[in-house]
Parts: sequence; C-alpha cells; structure tokens
Amino acid sequence: MHRLSKTIFTTLAVLLLASITNAQDLKLAQVFADHMVLQHGQKAPIWGWAKPDSQITIKFMDQTLNATTNANGKWKSALTALTISAEPAQLTISSGKQTLTVKDILVGDVWLCSGQSNMQWNVGNSNDAANEIKNANHPLIRHFAVTRDLKMFETETFKGAQWTICSPKTVGQYTAVGYFFGRHLQQKLNIPIGLLHSSWGGTRIEPWVPRVGFKNVQQTKGIYNALMLKDPTSQSYKKQSLNTWKIFPSGSHNPRKHSPINKQSRPPSHSPLRSSPTPTVSLPACFTTP
Repeated sequence: MHRLSKTIFTTLAVLLLASITNAQDLKLAQVFADHMVLQHGQKAPIWGWAKPDSQITIKFMDQTLNATTNANGKWKSALTALTISAEPAQLTISSGKQTLTVKDILVGDVWLCSGQSNMQWNVGNSNDAANEIKNANHPLIRHFAVTRDLKMFETETFKGAQWTICSPKTVGQYTAVGYFFGRHLQQKLNIPIGLLHSSWGGTRIEPWVPRVGFKNVQQTKGIYNALMLKDPTSQSYKKQSLNTWKIFPSGSHNPRKHSPINKQSRPPSHSPLRSSPTPTVSLPACFTTP
C-alpha cells in the first residue's frame, strides 16, 4: 500500500509539474506560422502567451519590439507598417531562454474568405478541377484554413490549422472563390496574397458577430443579454446562479427540478397539435406535371 501511494503521489507531482511548465511555455497565436503572409501598409499585430509578467522580444526584418505579458500570460504588440516583399523573411519571438522562429514569411495583401457553403466549396469540386489543380503553381499565394470546431464562445485557439503554399498538391482543398479571386489579384498586382479561409456552410449570421456587436445596437441588445446569461464568466450568469441558490439552497426542494411531469400540460389526444392533418397547398400552374 505504501508503495502504491508513493507511485500515485509521484505521478500526480509529475502531471502537476508538466501542467505548470506548459502554462509557462512561450507560444504564438496559431496564425503566426511558417509560410504566412503579413499585411503591408498598416500595423501588423502579433500576440501570444508566456509566463505572466515576463518580457517578450519580437524581431522581424529591421524591427525590434518589446512587450510584457499580463497577469494571464498574454502579450501583444504590433509591427509598424510593412512594405511589400516576396523575399522570405523570418520572425523570432524570445523570452528568457525560450525562442520561437517563424520562417518563410511574405508581405503582401491578406484577405479573409468567410461565409457559408459558397465560400466553403473547394477547388477540387470546381469546374475543370483537374486542369485547375494541375496548373496551380503559385508560390506567392498562401492559404490558411480555420478548422470548423463548434464552440459556445469564442476561443483563442483552434485545431490543426496551418499555412500552405499554393501548388497542385495543396490547392484542391482551398476555398474556390478565395483561390480564383486571389489568383486574379496576384497576377494583376504581382504581390504575395494570403487567404484566411474561415467558412461554415448553412450557418446563421449571429455566431459570426462578436458579442459586443449585439451590445452596441439597441435592436440586438436582447441577443447580447441572452448570451451573457449563458457565459459562466459574466456577471449576469453569476448573479443568476446566486439568485437561484438563494431560492433553492442546498438540500431544499426545487420544484422545477424534482416535480413530476404535469400530465395536464400535455396536449390531449384530440388536440390539433397531435391529430391535425397535414394541410394541402395549391401550387402555381408552372409547377404542375404536364
């Protein structure tokens, strides 16, 4: 028993140490990765995470920036306006003894390709796909696809996304609308093009809107308030939970939770909700069978 307890304690200690070490690791947001394209002509924000209250040094081309992580370990800075460049450059981020290096970075135009199924449709399913794929040698076009992952609230990370260089091996999974648009621009402007692809067929507009967007519009404040009641980090949620606890303290009877189903609340067998036939609808003459 003593040996078993010692083994369990050692295992837990190792897991705890690993979690602390991971929490302190220097990290970049996933969009900052090899083969990426940075936007020219305006400030380029860069952010990530490290140990709280640590110093971060960012180097790119002829720029050197410094940042400090906040209490949650997040840091953010911004490169001053960059000039267009098709020459691969390197970004280095360092903190203490840790250094991250991002290679093969170009500077050009970066476009967000978002929407529903029309944007989700890929090159491999487009007209003359075999020929389009065969001729897709465009190394100055880079594509970043955000993995679709259902979440109740916005998140800082996503699964398995990476930048790829446009080639016959990669282009088949690119957004078709984004690719043909980007190819046209690249050929006309002769600059690097980055395509950030984030689409999801059949989605409503609400999940794409930041919560603050609903808050700032009088007609949509109700949506914002409803979302806050479902967010465990919000004051509205905490207040609602506290009020519920006051009404039904621990060990008390909560009729909403424990009372049996009220049979009287069910629709009777003769209710139109149960027995009404499917209504018939007359179609215009153009829809009738000849």
